[in-house]
Amino acid sequence: MPPSSAEEPILSDLAKVDSYELTDEDYDEIPELTDEMIARANLYVNGRLVRPVVSNVPPEPAVAPVTHRTRKAG
Repeated sequence: MPPSSAEEPILSDLAKVDSYELTDEDYDEIPELTDEMIARANLYVNGRLVRPVVSNVPPEPAVAPVTHRTRKAG
């Protein structure tokens, strides 16, 4: 997804965001970046896409698919 454009309004409370103090717990929640993650990323420089992801492998789903079976009553 490309970065936001300057024409779109910012819907966040930026004063609240700016006043937030990061703690060690906040950093513990951030996963380590792997070489595979970086290889799957689009590269933007100054808001312009300079290296799109090119892959024949679809990205992994965020959650595993779930199958649900029901039986007829009676």
